[in-house]
Amino acid sequence: MEGSKKRIWQIGCAVLLSWTVLFNTLLVSVDNLGVRDGIGYINGGKVFRLQGTMWYHIPGLLDLGLAPQNLGGQINLRNNEFALLEHDLRSVERIEVDVEFEDDAMLLVILDRHSEGNFWALRLTAFDDPESPFVNALVRYERGRIQDRIELKDIGKSLSPGTHTLVIELTNQGQLIATVDDKQQTLPFAVDTLRPKLALGCGERNTTVTRWRVVGVRDGGEAMDWEETFSVMGTLGRTQGNLTILASLLWLLLFGAPLAKVWLEARTSIGTLLTHTLLLPLPRTIFGLLCLIPWMPMLLQWILGGLYIVYAWISLWEAMAQGKGTWKINTNSETNGTRWRWLVAAALLSAISVGLFFAKSALRNSLLGQAPSKASSSLIAEKQGTQSLALGERIALDFESKQPETLRLEFRTVLTENQVLRVDLMASSPPPQTDVYQVDRSQDPAEGSEEGSDDEHSGPSDYEMRAVSVFISTDPGLPSELRWLRTDKVRRSEHGGWQVEPGEHTVVISVSAPLATVAVDGKIVDFRANLDPSFIPGAVQFLTQNPTVKAVGDVRITPIEPNAVTERLDRLMWSNLLGALALFLLILGLIFAAVSLTTGVSGDKAGLLRAAGLGTRAYGLLWLWLIWWFAEAQGWLNLSREGLVVNLGTLALLMGGFNLAQMLRQSDNGGRIKQLLSLAVVALISIIAFEGFAQLQPERRHYWTTHWNQGMQAQHYWVHDPMIRRLNPWFIDMRFKRRDWKNTHPDKTRIVVFGGSQTYGWGIPAMDRMTFSDQLERILIQRGHKDLEVLNAAFPGVKTATGLRWFSGNMLCYQPDVVVINFVVNEFMNVDPYHIWAGEVGPDEPLSNLASLGALKRFSGDSMDSHLMQILVASVYEIYAMEKYLRWWVELARERGIKVVFSIEPTNLYVESGGKVIMRKERDDSSAQALYRRLGKELNIPVYDPLPHFLKEQENMWFYDTMHMSRLGHRVFAENLATLLENKVL
Repeated sequence: MEGSKKRIWQIGCAVLLSWTVLFNTLLVSVDNLGVRDGIGYINGGKVFRLQGTMWYHIPGLLDLGLAPQNLGGQINLRNNEFALLEHDLRSVERIEVDVEFEDDAMLLVILDRHSEGNFWALRLTAFDDPESPFVNALVRYERGRIQDRIELKDIGKSLSPGTHTLVIELTNQGQLIATVDDKQQTLPFAVDTLRPKLALGCGERNTTVTRWRVVGVRDGGEAMDWEETFSVMGTLGRTQGNLTILASLLWLLLFGAPLAKVWLEARTSIGTLLTHTLLLPLPRTIFGLLCLIPWMPMLLQWILGGLYIVYAWISLWEAMAQGKGTWKINTNSETNGTRWRWLVAAALLSAISVGLFFAKSALRNSLLGQAPSKASSSLIAEKQGTQSLALGERIALDFESKQPETLRLEFRTVLTENQVLRVDLMASSPPPQTDVYQVDRSQDPAEGSEEGSDDEHSGPSDYEMRAVSVFISTDPGLPSELRWLRTDKVRRSEHGGWQVEPGEHTVVISVSAPLATVAVDGKIVDFRANLDPSFIPGAVQFLTQNPTVKAVGDVRITPIEPNAVTERLDRLMWSNLLGALALFLLILGLIFAAVSLTTGVSGDKAGLLRAAGLGTRAYGLLWLWLIWWFAEAQGWLNLSREGLVVNLGTLALLMGGFNLAQMLRQSDNGGRIKQLLSLAVVALISIIAFEGFAQLQPERRHYWTTHWNQGMQAQHYWVHDPMIRRLNPWFIDMRFKRRDWKNTHPDKTRIVVFGGSQTYGWGIPAMDRMTFSDQLERILIQRGHKDLEVLNAAFPGVKTATGLRWFSGNMLCYQPDVVVINFVVNEFMNVDPYHIWAGEVGPDEPLSNLASLGALKRFSGDSMDSHLMQILVASVYEIYAMEKYLRWWVELARERGIKVVFSIEPTNLYVESGGKVIMRKERDDSSAQALYRRLGKELNIPVYDPLPHFLKEQENMWFYDTMHMSRLGHRVFAENLATLLENKVL
């Protein structure tokens, strides 16, 4: 009885300890990274644009208290970040803040942030430069420009770096009393007219808030005494419900599922497994208890918690290794002379599976060459007559209100040599004026727009491009193909590369998700069968990828005749069934081959049946996945995107390989060398199985095994280059900042500005027309340059090298007269992760002939296509390559008679430091501004440096964050750039 109680007690302690380790790790993470009641975090300019969200915020994590923001154990502010008090107040009596400054840091206690750039704030600074205008003061801003500044002389011009306590009291006598540590100053202040809306902000350097208290009256009339001390117990009280659920789910995933597997296979007592995996011996208990300290530094907690999990898994592995042979192929027959039976069985099954894979491909590809689907009698939309098409023009038809489940688009086109027509069947049309990417910080109409902005303010869009896109090409450098577009991502076709001859053609594009086909002159030439089952076209647009297309028109959109759809979808269904059966037989054959090569067990009937049964069980998750995949492929289910389906299938394959290794280990009594051989065989078999897995999904296999430039010539690489497409809205409908631009402009001088997100206008809605390019055009026209236009060809997250490719590959078609080059900030990025632009990879060279190796290469390369990943892995900010690309740019421009202007891209740190540095990671010996000035002087290129103009009013809110200018910044930038262009270029 005593032993039983002890056992129950040990089991309870093991479960409790392991669950609490996970719970405390989550608690420490939330305390350091999570949200706080009553406080909202915004990046820089959102003190201007309150309701937006930065593009890299992850939906859903906020509900768990794990949003990617700097609120947690304290408020860590930098790069113009702000923490907002989300309580609505009628009046404020007292504000207390405990703050820690690093060198050249500042704190803004904002009192009434109701509209863009208009507020009162009490500012504390820790600047050691006696000439700096950033001094302790009460300041008032209007549209980001400082209007009043009352210095806190009794407190001092500046504080020392370190920890300080600030108390602000607002009295009924119209006074503001500021106390910092033991110093106090009283100022007159119109308390009775104040409409409180509180926030804490900073400059570029780190400012840490460890306590924030507000005393006042809520809007409803109730007294409020709110305080956030950022205690871990406060976090626990606020999030314990969510953390309990999440910790329980993680326990089931990290401990429960592995325990269940080992228990079933090793046939060991579950109580023994629990105690000897999660609790005992005593050092494990002590280690687990160390993971329960709630005040543990977050990184150390992650390390300790991770090690506890790893140690538990090691114990589970040991228990499985000592198991009772549930995976053993156990027979009593003699083993000599029976190996050939395994080999014959393996060869037979493999041959059948290969034949089935060939049959699958043949059945699937039999669609090529067939006649296009017939149209039904009903009409959805049409456009009679043909017309020529030039850059900046489009033919667009919107039929979203009539969206049929099947659709047939038929049209005529006339192409001459080296012409490329692009046709997009989209789920919906992109908005005509609002941003197609969420890159501004507003969900509502713009507040405080400057004069000259007369566009309709309809707010930004969450528009996502989803389209079947077809190139009809006579240009051998840009092959014809059917593509799948999702925002800025492209999936090219395995059947692409076909070419049409110059002349007139009739094209039919049919969509019946998951199938899309393209027929030219009566024969299907391309298709794909992996469209999102929910995809239903609602609009079509015709565009040209080169300066002109001779003619396109006679557009007719109808539903597809039902019988034609059914027959082709049935063919795909049987093709998928053959593929699933082929994969099953292939894996079974590989299992027999593995047994033959690594064990000495019998190959008699009993052994074969036992191996077949164990093999089927080993890959049980894969068979379940196959059923799910088949249902998704047929459109019967639509539970997740293709990528998730593929990833889960890969995990099922890996689990099957793990089980196979167990089967080989338990079925042979060989030594360590034999065991290593078994692992090598399992690895080889897993690779082969993955190849069969990839054959099920030809479009995905094509993506894994080919580079994005396959079959293209270098002058067209920009069309599919992921670094150029990334966050470049032009690729959606070939509009620049939601404006159309024709390639010809005989009566106007065209200025084209190049740059990254700052030039693009990150943080400013496109419809506001308030970026410096928009304001530059207005200013120059107002100054008498009537025949002039400014085109914004920038897009976020690019550097000089990417901009040069964009310029030489596409923007020359728009015939610029003047180019303004405004790069600096993004020079740390790797813009050639696949080594294609370096010439190391040709257009016909595969990424890999093996799907498994190609998938690994794709993972690493595609990871580096992410702007956020580029930021995270950036090591040292370097600009040594900038000079080379700037020289090439100037040479290319001058060959075509294009004038060039260099512009030094400003940053908040550039202004705060008085021009000393632009970025934190910049090397002192090769500053960007010095390079621009030196190269400009050497090549006789005008250089625009906005710093002197910003320094005239250094305290203004020039930036939304560390690098993106506010509306005020864009306006002053444009005013002075216009002066330089007038004096030296125009």
